[in-house]
Amino acid sequence: DVQGMSHARNESFENFHKKDPDMPLVLSECCSCQTQRMNRGETTTCMHDQNSPGLLPYVAGSLGVWTLFDYYGESHSWPSVTSSYGNFDLAGFPKPHAYWYVLNWLANINASDYGRPPVTVEQVTRILDLPGQVTGSVAVLSSGAEVELYLDGKLSGKKETMGSGEPLVFDLSPSPPTECTFNRNLSVVQCHGLTHASSAESPSECQAACCKDLANCRIWQYSAQHSGCWIGNVPVSTCTETEETDWVGGGNIVAMDEVMATSLDAKGISIGNFTLKTAKEAAGIQLTLDVPSVSTGTGAKLVLDGHDAALVKAAIVDDNGLLVTGTSVNVTFSVVSGSGHLIGVGNGDNACHQNAKSDHVPTYGGLARGIFQVTTDCVSERRARNAQVDIDHGPTKVEQVCTSTDSIVIQATSAGLKSATLTIEVSGSADDLPLNVAKQSVNLEGYTYLSGFEG
Repeated sequence: DVQGMSHARNESFENFHKKDPDMPLVLSECCSCQTQRMNRGETTTCMHDQNSPGLLPYVAGSLGVWTLFDYYGESHSWPSVTSSYGNFDLAGFPKPHAYWYVLNWLANINASDYGRPPVTVEQVTRILDLPGQVTGSVAVLSSGAEVELYLDGKLSGKKETMGSGEPLVFDLSPSPPTECTFNRNLSVVQCHGLTHASSAESPSECQAACCKDLANCRIWQYSAQHSGCWIGNVPVSTCTETEETDWVGGGNIVAMDEVMATSLDAKGISIGNFTLKTAKEAAGIQLTLDVPSVSTGTGAKLVLDGHDAALVKAAIVDDNGLLVTGTSVNVTFSVVSGSGHLIGVGNGDNACHQNAKSDHVPTYGGLARGIFQVTTDCVSERRARNAQVDIDHGPTKVEQVCTSTDSIVIQATSAGLKSATLTIEVSGSADDLPLNVAKQSVNLEGYTYLSGFEG
């Protein structure tokens, strides 16, 4: 027998082992850590604390993490309607959790270790912050011995990882400005976390109050409806759109066009890098096929079995194709041609109340999801009978032989932005069914989705 403990800490395992040193132990379930893509949360502290029992020499490891995906329910507070425990959000986009596990459960475990799954993993270098949301610091996960951080091509700092598997935090706070200038207009938004300066009774006095303490004040805001003047030094990402239009203010913000982390091995040789680039104004939509895709180990074609579905990612980008994370717009999905229909939308926001069966959804962190399903079944066994008993088959057409394998063409539009189309290849062969594809890609040699993901 094996004694399992759910969500137990080191102390529980240590005490049990002292009383019964011959009983095998396992962490049967662990790690209810909460994050979202836009609210990164306390990932590192939680993950280290709740995973550490599995590293004890007399514990076999952890059998499962709560959870792989977010799910409806257990939101804990309104207006949230889903959990935040997942490594992936409800739309299937990865959160900071995912990269911690790739580093600690795969990259940092020797290939000869019996507890390591037979999955091919390259070196890990990942900045956990979002594009366009970098302010006073950045957190970097790395499988290297050292990490160098570059700001706009110039070396900003260098740190050793010590093989800890934990993020390295680089302070980006520049020296206090010597002149009282505010290069960022922060009007018609509300910045959260500022301190009330009651002595300032006008916008000009509020700005002057900030100028008196440049070491601690980079942002000032004034609103007669909200007790006047507010000053301080908070991330620009806390400044959100508001329906109250009397907010005026400014920020002394150090702009960074590019932040790059480079991992070095013990000999100082580069083994990987990751770059965040600051986008300009939103200009259009970029569509990517996440499933089926070689990058996710899910093949390359949808199968005409009446059920197979594609996961399409819509990203709001600037003229250079860079992800714009700070703007939320409605994206509408549709099918232009081919045997497919839209069956769902999402964005991963745990507080989004948009109907998942709608044809449109607001972006969250610059991303939205469209799910498209085939409408022809010419592959599955007993397909005629299945169509009679399956009340959810919708517009699916049953054929004895596949008369057409024309691609499905889908489109995404948003007011004021350049639209985008995407072609999804289809197959009439059972060889391309999901389970058959999974058997061929069990070691995920071509899996690059996490390393290439932006958002």
